[in-house]
Amino acid sequence: MEKGKLGLSIPLMMFIVLLSGVLGYIPVILIAGYILIKEENILLRKTAVFSLMIALVVGIISFILSSLSGFSMFFVNSDIFSFLAFPMVMIVKFISGILELIIFAKNILLIVLSVLALSSRPLNLSFLDKFCDKHL
Repeated sequence: MEKGKLGLSIPLMMFIVLLSGVLGYIPVILIAGYILIKEENILLRKTAVFSLMIALVVGIISFILSSLSGFSMFFVNSDIFSFLAFPMVMIVKFISGILELIIFAKNILLIVLSVLALSSRPLNLSFLDKFCDKHL
């Protein structure tokens, strides 16, 4: 089994980089950054890029939904728009629920992909392969 520069097997490193996406943005950025700078295995590099892409997309969606929720709270806390308070509270709760579902789906996706990576199954994602072939 091929090993990386740290002495860990490639599937284990793929598992680690995917699972670090569940822990937060800082771990996935640090681990994927190390892999992209130091490691030479193309499958491992593709996995690092995929993990970063998931973190980036979910981060952008979370920012947009949180901003929309914060903007809606303006109407809830305003005396001028008090007649909009109840509908806006419902909208904020709906947005919060959607945000929680997105984060839950991201975590489940990363856990499933990390288990697949640990079992040495390649991640066959055509859009990722096209992106990596073009830029890596």
